[in-house]
Amino acid sequence: MQARLRPILAVLLATPLAACIVEPIDGVEPTFETADESAALNSCPKWGCGANAASMGAGIVFHELDASGRLANDVDVKITSFTSAAGAPLTLKIVEDELQGVERNGVIRRGRALNGSIIRLEHPRARFSLRIDDVSETEYWVGIRPDVPTYLFRYREDGARDRWFPLCEGLGLGNDHQWDGIQQIALVFRGDRYDATRKLVTATGAAVGAWFNIACAGTTPAKLHLLRHTEAGSDATHQTTVLQRQAMLKMLTADYCGRGTSFTVDGHPLKYMDATGWYTFDPRQVRSMESIWSPWGAVCLDTPRREGIVPTIRTDIARECGALPPSCGARFASWTTYGHVLSANP
Repeated sequence: MQARLRPILAVLLATPLAACIVEPIDGVEPTFETADESAALNSCPKWGCGANAASMGAGIVFHELDASGRLANDVDVKITSFTSAAGAPLTLKIVEDELQGVERNGVIRRGRALNGSIIRLEHPRARFSLRIDDVSETEYWVGIRPDVPTYLFRYREDGARDRWFPLCEGLGLGNDHQWDGIQQIALVFRGDRYDATRKLVTATGAAVGAWFNIACAGTTPAKLHLLRHTEAGSDATHQTTVLQRQAMLKMLTADYCGRGTSFTVDGHPLKYMDATGWYTFDPRQVRSMESIWSPWGAVCLDTPRREGIVPTIRTDIARECGALPPSCGARFASWTTYGHVLSANP
């Protein structure tokens, strides 16, 4: 049985991949740096350094699939079939954040009734079987809410020996108590599409079509969903616009310039609050303020979150942006006028 996460309010989710939250009352994430600090920032994967994205071998890293099986994703992976543990054909259906398998007679398999089911995937270099080994649940990180289904996927290359590997390896999450016991799970949800390269929300609602996200623990899409900054995570009291979701995405990935370059790594400590008031922190308990975030990146910048760790961070940001964003200064006093998220260094 996988452990269930408990709701954490005033939580700070700093990195695009693995926020290490030990003291949720203070909203502080302790530092568990996992990347080589001397490595070039632009050498990181699409979502940032230390990615725990769904991966099936070298180069086959993805976060979304087309449930209809008609289209391949951006790394040329597509679904070819879905069958039960006994081999019976199923139709793959994603309802908000739940994966379902529909039998020919209309019976819907869900939850642990899906254990052992296999989604077959095709790539130009190989074919793979993706097995659902367990279905459990966790909780949203905000509000009074229903449970969120979690999925433990394992894969193997067809024709290989009977050895299955985790689709989500849980990289960088070993010291992250937010994901205790479920480092290798994935959330599955539809209603939002992302451009991981440019760090954008590219479609929502009906415009998403049959695409759905496989969001491994610790990744930006997983955090966006548990933070209710997704279509599937919305309810009557937690509604966000596309631009608010994109502002949160920019903050999580430290995309200061808004061009898609991430300037953070797994586990870096940060505090933040958003304009909805769902999360907050005490400004008197921070070392310095970082940024106010809009859908297009940092509106302004005082102290980058990794300053002191990467001596060239300001130069790197200025080179990417063309110039450093202006200091926030007096903007902090009325920050919601300028953006959706405020971040600070504990």
